[in-house]
Amino acid sequence: VECKERSAAEATEISLIENMQREAMHPVDEYEAFRVMADAGKAVEDIAGRFGTTELMVRKRLALGCVAPALLDLYRSEEISFQLLTAFTISDDHEKQMEVWNSLPSYSRDARSIRAALQAEAVKATDKRMKFLGGIEVYEAAGGAVKRDLFDTQNSGYALDVALVEKLVMGRLEAEAEKLRAEGWKWVECVGELPQAA
Repeated sequence: VECKERSAAEATEISLIENMQREAMHPVDEYEAFRVMADAGKAVEDIAGRFGTTELMVRKRLALGCVAPALLDLYRSEEISFQLLTAFTISDDHEKQMEVWNSLPSYSRDARSIRAALQAEAVKATDKRMKFLGGIEVYEAAGGAVKRDLFDTQNSGYALDVALVEKLVMGRLEAEAEKLRAEGWKWVECVGELPQAA
């Protein structure tokens, strides 16, 4: 390693030139670099410490690095926005990501539509059924899997097991029905949804 001794003034000038002249990495290169480090076995907290950032920021970079390569290329060439790219992090399935991208008409390619399409089989934490249960924590306590969107601060996740959600809702309804039966009601029926009018 070559080492050159410089005066303090020269060192400051060299440092300034280096930092002013250097070209920053493209964000996609950064996402991919973080993913490579994680794939090599580096823990999130180690990566965060090494680069002087938060664990949440590292998790976000890792999620972005797991988006389908074709979508990352679109972002690199400025054909999609950062907001749209973040919407794809809700799913790790590249095939599904591309299917959603290609199926949405150009006028409907917004983050909300992308998230809704990618999580069509999941139940939002803000869904009325989850509220009826007492929150997504009740579902999690019953062993349900949750997928959280690191980029959606208004939503606290998606319940992935719809059958479990329905079972918990029916259990809660049945408990309420038992109270009514104990009061003397002869007929009490529980339904998860109101029947559609014919």
